Amino acid sequence: SWSSKKQSTISLSSTEAEYKALTTSAGEAIWLRRYLDEIGFDENQPTTIHCDNVSAESFAKNPVVHQRTKHIEVREHFIREKIQSGNIILHHCNTKENVADLFTKVLGKELFIKHRSSLGMMEL
Repeated sequence: SWSSKKQSTISLSSTEAEYKALTTSAGEAIWLRRYLDEIGFDENQPTTIHCDNVSAESFAKNPVVHQRTKHIEVREHFIREKIQSGNIILHHCNTKENVADLFTKVLGKELFIKHRSSLGMMEL
């Protein structure tokens, strides 16, 4: 679902906030895959989730406890399990290519028009 949501817990860094968002996205993707399977759309390929935060990607892909991240709740590590099982693939998305920024950041005119166009929207 496309929306900007306030996280229910406080994140101590942008990496932690992005990591929590990855976990939420993975949960949504897994739910959607199960739903589609129930209605006859069997998807055998892993779901790709795009992320523009290199630190969050690295933390999700490498199950190591770091000094600065040891406080993160166990439930937030759901993304790691899904990456290791092959259900989810993380793909780095350059910030300039991240269409979701249209909904969450103030963009310059060129980037705004580019992202708006990629969604099939146009000026009235």
